[in-house]
Amino acid sequence: MIRGLSPENPGKSSWPLLVPDWDTCYYAAIWIAGSQAQKIINDLQQDHQLDAKPLIHGASLLTPKLGVIRIISPTSILPKNALTHFRAIIQQHLPQLKMTFRKL
Repeated sequence: MIRGLSPENPGKSSWPLLVPDWDTCYYAAIWIAGSQAQKIINDLQQDHQLDAKPLIHGASLLTPKLGVIRIISPTSILPKNALTHFRAIIQQHLPQLKMTFRKL
């Protein structure tokens, strides 16, 4: 079942978008700012390798230099795996992201 705003129930939802009726919902976002944002978002929109159900994700270009990837899921492990997948795609455009913070 999908829960969200409706004509019978305006403004009664804490999230203004339609979302699945999960018991829990985990949200993650990656914001991309800079001259590479448009290329990165285009690549992410063309990527169909991540097919983890029931994960829901989308990439949007807000301005030519600002994009966002949004992820929602009923479990915490699916967004973690999705973030790893998206980071690998982003690293093709931003090689400085290839650093591992475990070595710091």
